[in-house]
Amino acid sequence: MGTKARILAVVHLDGKIYQPNQVVDLPAANAKSLADQGQVDPDKGAISYCINELGAEVIVHAAPKAASKAPPPADTELAGPSEPTSGTESDQTATE
Repeated sequence: MGTKARILAVVHLDGKIYQPNQVVDLPAANAKSLADQGQVDPDKGAISYCINELGAEVIVHAAPKAASKAPPPADTELAGPSEPTSGTESDQTATE
């Protein structure tokens, strides 16, 4: 579990959009950064107001998983000819 915070302004985070007065459980680093910017309020009173008075439900923010850095499968080839060609068609007609 992270840090619960009341969203104060529209927040775009990891491809998700949060609206004012939503309560989001954020990773601590994100919560601190957003609070420093005035985007969220981690105060218990603010969170309680949203939940008890506005009926907000706590949303758990799930950051996307890091992309795998595994190499591509061995049978994957780049686009293009698999064998070199001996010349173009125009080269062949010029010599005939």
